[in-house]
Amino acid sequence: MEFFVFTVVGILAALLHVMLPGKHHVGAASAFVVGMMGAWAGALLGSAFIQGGWASFGLLALAGSVVGAVGSVEGLERAADAYHAAGPIG
Repeated sequence: MEFFVFTVVGILAALLHVMLPGKHHVGAASAFVVGMMGAWAGALLGSAFIQGGWASFGLLALAGSVVGAVGSVEGLERAADAYHAAGPIG
């Protein structure tokens, strides 16, 4: 059940990113994939510091999932923005 929740958190973070107004350099498909990967990585990292955490994901894993999803989507957007702002190389 928790894995479904982490996947939904990643999808919601990407959906929020896509729906926010403004210029986006990251496409929707990339945002969804990176959001889900960030949510899973954040959940695993958040539960890794608790004894038996990977066996039973808890509230810390959910918080890590949210931070991981939002952070990874926003980090990719900032990296793509910096790449586009640099212009052509050479």
